[in-house]
Amino acid sequence: MPAKAGRQHRSRRNPVRRMHVTITDEVLCRSERAADELGVSLGVYLEELMSRVEFDTTGRPVWADEFYAGRPEFIDPRSRATSAAETPELPLTA
Repeated sequence: MPAKAGRQHRSRRNPVRRMHVTITDEVLCRSERAADELGVSLGVYLEELMSRVEFDTTGRPVWADEFYAGRPEFIDPRSRATSAAETPELPLTA
């Protein structure tokens, strides 16, 4: 994505990586608006957003349970691990 005039960019002292994601038009518009209001690039905005995410002791975002509760189309990978551990092993048949 080309740079927008007036936005500040990070210094190139730290290595950076290009990231390609697919998001809805609404999310893109909201992200661009937030970056514009801050006067920074989308990359700087995303870095700041990620620096504010709180993680539990296992490294999972603290809001993960709320995320899965509100989005039944996504399956919590921890629920699959739990149900697999609780599923009794079936005997192998010849």
